[in-house]
Amino acid sequence: VDWFRISTQSEATNITMSKPGGLGNSKPINDEARDIAVNAKADIEAKAGKSFSTFEPLEFATQVVAGTNYFIKIDVGNDEHVHARIYRDLGRNVSVHSVKTGLSASDPLSYF
Repeated sequence: VDWFRISTQSEATNITMSKPGGLGNSKPINDEARDIAVNAKADIEAKAGKSFSTFEPLEFATQVVAGTNYFIKIDVGNDEHVHARIYRDLGRNVSVHSVKTGLSASDPLSYF
């Protein structure tokens, strides 16, 4: 439909929309995501198969589903990072879905 078309290419490049249910952009950690990660530390360690003396959440991305998936990058010391996928349901119950280990600070958060 011609009347619905965006008038110029430059306008089109300024529009950013996320796909419904898609993973949002990574952003610096906030208090809510930090609390979710810290409170799930024991479960993250269990999924990773090791304990972490350093555990500093750095950034996160979210995916809205029937609840929210939190993808959180965590510095676990010795130049190692883990990515944790943590699900919070609509009743605010939290469970660790999966953990990726052996990552570096430069590895971007992505869906897993």
